[in-house]
Amino acid sequence: MSSQTPEILLYTNHGCPFAGRVHIALSALNLPYSEEIIPLDKPRTEEYLKINPRGKVPAIKYNGSLLTESGIIANFLADAHPGLLPSSPIERARLNFISDAWGNFALGPFFKIFFAKTEQDAEAAAKDFVDIVVKEVEPAIIEAKKESGKDGLWAGGNDNITIAEVFVGPFLLRLFSYTDAGFAPSSLLSDLEKRAPNFYAWAQNARTNAHVRAIYNEETIIASIKRRRDDILAKA
Repeated sequence: MSSQTPEILLYTNHGCPFAGRVHIALSALNLPYSEEIIPLDKPRTEEYLKINPRGKVPAIKYNGSLLTESGIIANFLADAHPGLLPSSPIERARLNFISDAWGNFALGPFFKIFFAKTEQDAEAAAKDFVDIVVKEVEPAIIEAKKESGKDGLWAGGNDNITIAEVFVGPFLLRLFSYTDAGFAPSSLLSDLEKRAPNFYAWAQNARTNAHVRAIYNEETIIASIKRRRDDILAKA
């Protein structure tokens, strides 16, 4: 990839955690970009549907080439610019295990907690989520650090954030914000700290990182989920 600074246009919405992945990557890689905000509370324009027929964000134009889907974009940026991936192929694989464990197993149960219709449903969803983190994500974090032999704060013991923080970071922010706002059982965080201490420590570090928080506006995010929860409960 050319060493020249690329021309990047990001189609995004700051309230979308998947778009947040790309913002984290761009911030961590110190890549300048322009952005076009796509409203998610109204039908997409014909112009944007030509960019992404699915109507989703994010999408990105990189030196004129169009890419969609947050994971594809994040991996492309990590491949194109050094900084988010260790040099060792096995260490990179271990980081991908963390991202995959989160996306394939934990992400669905994560959302179920905060959009549960009853307190009992929320408690059951929180238990399922913690069980999955303990079974799938915690071991991946431990193995990544063991493989690298490093002792930094970030995934795999790295000294700087990695592709794993890019993939999971937007949801870690929401884990704490939503729970602190009372949208999850009060025991959720303490259960994670007790049963998945490596995950919990990693999440605590990530939530304070400037790159992970690059576009995160907690007040706006909380107001948005409150509206969505109110709509769900009104229809229950």
